[in-house]
Amino acid sequence: MSKITEVLDAGKSSDQRLEPLPWHQTMHSGKVPTSKAEARSLRTKIVCTLGPASSDEATLRAMIEAGMTTARINMSHGHYADHAKRIAVVRHLAQEMNRVVAVMIDLQGPKLRIGEIEHEPIRLEKGQRVTFISSAGVSRGTEIPLPHAHLIDCATIGNTVWLDDGLLELAIVEKTAGTLHCEVVVGGLLYSHKGISVPGVLSDIPAITSKDRHDIAFAVEQKADFIAMSFVQSSADLEELRGLMATQSASIPIVAKIETLEGLNNLEQIVEAADAVMVARGDLGVEAIFEEVPAYQMRIIRACNRAALPVITATQMLHSMIHSSHPTRAEANDVFTAVLQGSDAVMLSSETAAGDHPVRAVEVMSKIARMAEQHFPYTTWNTELAKWDLRSITEGIGQATCTLAASVGAKAVVTNTISGRTTREVAKHRPQSLIISTTPRAETHQQMALVWGVESLLVPEFHDTDSMISGVKRAVIESNLIQSGDAVVITAGAPVGQTGQTNLIEVHTLRNGDLW
Repeated sequence: MSKITEVLDAGKSSDQRLEPLPWHQTMHSGKVPTSKAEARSLRTKIVCTLGPASSDEATLRAMIEAGMTTARINMSHGHYADHAKRIAVVRHLAQEMNRVVAVMIDLQGPKLRIGEIEHEPIRLEKGQRVTFISSAGVSRGTEIPLPHAHLIDCATIGNTVWLDDGLLELAIVEKTAGTLHCEVVVGGLLYSHKGISVPGVLSDIPAITSKDRHDIAFAVEQKADFIAMSFVQSSADLEELRGLMATQSASIPIVAKIETLEGLNNLEQIVEAADAVMVARGDLGVEAIFEEVPAYQMRIIRACNRAALPVITATQMLHSMIHSSHPTRAEANDVFTAVLQGSDAVMLSSETAAGDHPVRAVEVMSKIARMAEQHFPYTTWNTELAKWDLRSITEGIGQATCTLAASVGAKAVVTNTISGRTTREVAKHRPQSLIISTTPRAETHQQMALVWGVESLLVPEFHDTDSMISGVKRAVIESNLIQSGDAVVITAGAPVGQTGQTNLIEVHTLRNGDLW
């Protein structure tokens, strides 16, 4: 597999963007934000899935301007060459625009999918008979290929079949050799390679499939910032993935996708072992009772907040915007609620990968998240977190830093970090002050793309506390994120360069003289 060294030459966008409004005006206006300044005022991070609708430079540039901070590559669809080109364009644009945009490779995992649908999509009507055949070929009429013979073998008459994250429901009414005959209960449009699930029928597919192994090698080659593991059921699955990456001399942070009841049962150990977590509501909503999913979402988010672990809320957040230029009221409420619950990031899937309005979807999500941030209970949030028992000095320093920043009216909390933990401990308290993370480590710099409220700056490696303090102040002033005369709270670990313990807090008023 060759390295991608060239960026697509897709031309520049001809769209005329509206002039930016000041942050406080944008919050209460009806205008959808599109400028870099407005996108940077957003504290919630936005993960966007890339696909055919988001491949050209003009579209990707506009998505970054609108607030995309992580580009998700869904390995369930597409080809390596196309994925690599999109990654190359995103990285080129991020560097050109001086933005931090991470790349997340999302493994398919042991998800069962139907085969190829000829002349897709096909419409399934209620009461219609549909046949699943054991085949890896192309559909023929109402015969749908299912390249998972063991699922046909294990399923029985009376079982429910869910398609496309539960959007379509069928009932098995007859079974013959290599075929399942079903009746449509809830119809709709069906596309190629959509997921299929038969609750109660166990799958013997391993946590890391043969396809995943090839996709992991691709992620390593592309130097992905994150790798998302599907259907994580225990910490052992994460360790297996780490071990496999280690054989390729790689250590990519893992996003554990919680989408099974077994994963929920082992949530605490998964949170302890993961680098980030995704609330993957699609498959979780198929396996669990639908009215329980909102409670599971709150539980997962809270567990991640407690551990200072980035958490992404995903699936169908603006689903109607695949074709509509406006979301439903329920979707707006869904995004708003996810932010208020403590999500570090919210995610778009088909809306940006294959939808009619990929840029508009990012703009709308940014606007909803920004409004939620205006109603976020910052003070009571920190008060509630303060009631938790402290588990480390770093955790205590993070809490004290945010309390101090609020007391002195600091414009920013500046965290100097190697691993990113100091920054995450501050971010979990959701301070109203801007969070600026300074780090000499490029990997940590990129990983801040998933952490709520953080602007990340890449700085030189410091060798003592005095040079660190002066260097951090210089970097912050040069970034133009803070003005001369603003107070900041700086937190870091001493001795400088060691990881694992944050033990320093200082309050400084920045001056232009700090540049010299």
